[in-house]
Amino acid sequence: MWFLVLFLLFVHPVLAQDATASASPTLAPPTPTPYLFTQYSQDYLYQYGLYQQAYLDYVNKKQVYTKYGTITTQKDKYTATINALSARNLTLRSYLIALRTLLNDYQSSNPTATQKVQIDLSKWESWTNEQTTVIPALNNDSDVTRWATDFKNQYPLIQKSIYSALVQHEANLRQTTLIQIQSIADSIKNNSKIQPESQQWISTLAVKSDLVNTSINNSLNYTQRSQNQGRFSNFYPDSRLELSKANNYLIEIIGDLKLIVTKFYHP
Repeated sequence: MWFLVLFLLFVHPVLAQDATASASPTLAPPTPTPYLFTQYSQDYLYQYGLYQQAYLDYVNKKQVYTKYGTITTQKDKYTATINALSARNLTLRSYLIALRTLLNDYQSSNPTATQKVQIDLSKWESWTNEQTTVIPALNNDSDVTRWATDFKNQYPLIQKSIYSALVQHEANLRQTTLIQIQSIADSIKNNSKIQPESQQWISTLAVKSDLVNTSINNSLNYTQRSQNQGRFSNFYPDSRLELSKANNYLIEIIGDLKLIVTKFYHP
């Protein structure tokens, strides 16, 4: 039975969390994907497709205006600009909603911190909601320039919220995995068919468990890096490195448990 459980813990992958983060190996069997996340992630992909179309139309209209410089082509370019900004805003909003919903998975391992991140995402969702009425009301290029400047200043803070959420989700996943492994280790330790000589081996697993927790905490500490207005200080690679360390330690613990069962279990 233990071999089956350990095998399942080892083979299940975690899906990529966003378009910028690649998939990473994981040990925890993923919880069933909530229907809401499926719905919101599909909505994000749909909105992203619309944004790509709107952006290409903007590029085309801008090139035409640059070539001819007429009042008509200028109006067409301005309309395409507003459409592209609106589409981008809706895409960002749909992504924030999907990410916030994704955090429901594995949140039980750290509910307080997870809720804090979700609240932060909700704040930016509200901001993008406001922009759905602000953007169409822009009347001229000067208005667009002022809005773009404001967005540029806000975006590093939005990025911080997004990457903090991604790190929190993966940290929750690693923590959930560790809890599951510790439960299996306790089951092996207390089984009467495991030879007493195994206890020394099992006791050494606590060291690697501490290393897992240290790496998880380090990954989360990086998310607290201060941000300067207008420029994002990207902590995500550092957090991902720590999460990868935690994942490797978890794999080692599973391998150790398999060896313990092989060596000391006698039915």
